[in-house]
Amino acid sequence: MKRRIKNRVLSTVLAFSMGLCLAGCGKEVGSNGSEVAKLDNLTQNVEVVEVETKDLDERFIEETAYFSVDLFKESTISDIELGKNVLISPQSIITAMSMTTNGAKGNTLSQLQDTMYGGMEITEYNKYMQDYSGRLTQDKYVDFYLANSIWIKEDPSLHVEDSFLGVCKSYYDAGVYTEPFNDETTNKLNGWVKDNTSGMIDSIVDTIPQDAVMYLINATAFSGEWQNQYEENQINEDGVFTSWSGNKENVTMLNSAEDYYLQDDMARGFIKYYKGGGYAFMAMLPNDGVSIEEYVSNLTGDKIIDTYNNREYLGENVMVTMPEFSYEYDRELSEDFKNLGVTDAFSGDKADLSGMAQSDAGNLYIGRVLHKTYIELDRNGTKAAAVTAVEVMCETAAEPVRMEKITLDKPFYYAIIDGKTGLPVFMGVVNSVN
Repeated sequence: MKRRIKNRVLSTVLAFSMGLCLAGCGKEVGSNGSEVAKLDNLTQNVEVVEVETKDLDERFIEETAYFSVDLFKESTISDIELGKNVLISPQSIITAMSMTTNGAKGNTLSQLQDTMYGGMEITEYNKYMQDYSGRLTQDKYVDFYLANSIWIKEDPSLHVEDSFLGVCKSYYDAGVYTEPFNDETTNKLNGWVKDNTSGMIDSIVDTIPQDAVMYLINATAFSGEWQNQYEENQINEDGVFTSWSGNKENVTMLNSAEDYYLQDDMARGFIKYYKGGGYAFMAMLPNDGVSIEEYVSNLTGDKIIDTYNNREYLGENVMVTMPEFSYEYDRELSEDFKNLGVTDAFSGDKADLSGMAQSDAGNLYIGRVLHKTYIELDRNGTKAAAVTAVEVMCETAAEPVRMEKITLDKPFYYAIIDGKTGLPVFMGVVNSVN
């Protein structure tokens, strides 16, 4: 495959924070047992877009692969160079950012489409994503779960576009919630995240910023058993793993004979399938003399696709040893998106998200893109989850605040006063602090 557009980006679970004002809201009990305000007449007030199922084609796969790899490199290479474990979910990020793209116009829309889809229009990409996500979740042998929601601030100055909600409902099956965006909302939002990632990720936001008006959230959870389970004699509790820093670590190693061998110009690897064969674990070990940083820096979208497509069947002659492991990873992705070419969406005076909503208080723009992941791989299989939160803000035209600067760097007078009357209880002068 040839690269058509240089920039690409991807996602796992995306929370899009932006202000919305909706009428006709009812109350619905969320899966975490708390009461959340939900728009109960969405399909009545919104013209639902007619959905056409469309088979995936080469361009969708190509552009999605490029964006996934570009974002992975941009967002993780600095942590890799520090010896940290990293993990992102392109599916989650792409899903959340695609919902966001449906609310963009003008140059903001062009940058998102060029960066994420290689110039493919979002109206076309929506159809591919709907079909692709449906296929991912229909595997009967593994649990692959996707959930989308839009959380809207109760704000009379915010006016949400019905067409935007219609697209998110039609193609992404997004639930819509209206909330006051206080501490209770934070708990409800995080409860939704925990419920929809099977408890693997318990939160995505610590507090909701005052200027945040909406969150568009995608949650992704995966759980799959190995197609060929490990026997006791294939498990070595006394294995050794040499870390990035050169330290020797005691780990449990899993030994198996796999069918498929992988090789590219810088590494060798294998494929190990999950039950049913619909999902697989793919690993690549850099050749001697090639660092992991160097290998990741040279990855491209077509390279990962070509490596998989050119896998060799060796009939259980690929002898594999790998460690059990688990860890969490989180990163704020806004600077990564900017570096890949999406700049206007994050600018208070340049962003055009008018296809999503307008606010009487000021222009809407993306504040943060929060991403959090978790993975656990052991002798039984793999569990993984991801959440991405895009936080949409309102740029308010606040009056300038008067500021004064006082520096006590020479002799000064002071007093301890009665707060009720202002009478001094103690008074003094400082001439020297030595």
